[in-house]
Amino acid sequence: MTRDLVTGEVLIVITAGNSTVLRFYKLTNPDLRSTNNQLTLIDIWNSADINDFKWKNWQTMHFIQQDDGQLFLACGDNTGTPGIGGEDWIRLFKVIRAGNQFSLQYRNQRHLYLNQPDMGNIEAACGFYVSPLGQLIFYSGEHDNDGPQSTVKMGEFRSYNAVASCGGWIELYEDENGWIDGSPDRSVILDYVDRNADDWNNLDRFGFNDDIDSLRWNLPPGRQVVLYKDSGYRGESITVSCMGSMASLGGFGDKSSSIRFIGGSTNNETLVCLPPGNSSCNAFTIREGLLNLVTCGVPGNMFVRPGSYNEKISIISPVTLSAPDGMVTIGAP
Repeated sequence: MTRDLVTGEVLIVITAGNSTVLRFYKLTNPDLRSTNNQLTLIDIWNSADINDFKWKNWQTMHFIQQDDGQLFLACGDNTGTPGIGGEDWIRLFKVIRAGNQFSLQYRNQRHLYLNQPDMGNIEAACGFYVSPLGQLIFYSGEHDNDGPQSTVKMGEFRSYNAVASCGGWIELYEDENGWIDGSPDRSVILDYVDRNADDWNNLDRFGFNDDIDSLRWNLPPGRQVVLYKDSGYRGESITVSCMGSMASLGGFGDKSSSIRFIGGSTNNETLVCLPPGNSSCNAFTIREGLLNLVTCGVPGNMFVRPGSYNEKISIISPVTLSAPDGMVTIGAP
């Protein structure tokens, strides 16, 4: 379901069985609170119209809409039989609308590796989510609750230029130049907010013991990530901070066995970093109504969370402040 930004209509796409036929509907009243809303069929699309082998029997389909109103259909499925092998794929199709006629155009795809660590099976459960900051995130799940204490294991996949989560993150790659390799191997992102939920003192649990060859990271000021040669946070180590990447770990490649976050604030302040793309760190800290901008010398865009800030604002480099989540009021101190 989505709202067409051009027409204002609420659109719904429905399929069943082998996904060869899509039915596009609209609500009779664009107000979702209406108690007498009904579905009106406006078009039927057949997969034969796309003439593309990339159209499959999808487990999930989600409308995704750009800021300019362009619609896309994001799909995901596993190529194997239920519960038995197969490959996990997600694909993106552009939705082209001409009046009440819809057509699809293939745009891109990703082959996901969910077995190490075990992050489920797209044939079991999956879904797409667009965060308030506009970050596209994909989630996978599993059939059975065979995680710790009968929990269901899940996987989270973010776009390459991910907006930093509170506290920062680091991405580990199995190849050198892992993010630009023409046929990249596996990678995994570790978030600061999950540091107490996961055990990273032995990377063998994630299938990454002695397998890390390149890194990308985005950390707020004062926080670092340490990679250790041995499990249990022991042995030789390398430390990274701020924002950046290492296309090759050199003599430390394929030698990391544990990893942890150190330093940074331990109170309830909010830390947000800019999307990566250079080796500099741009972050602002909100603490007790104080908005203090801390940069490493490179201009950029800054996302500000809703609220009122009446304290002094310190800007070291030119930035563009935006408020995608709601109203921000900045008054004179």
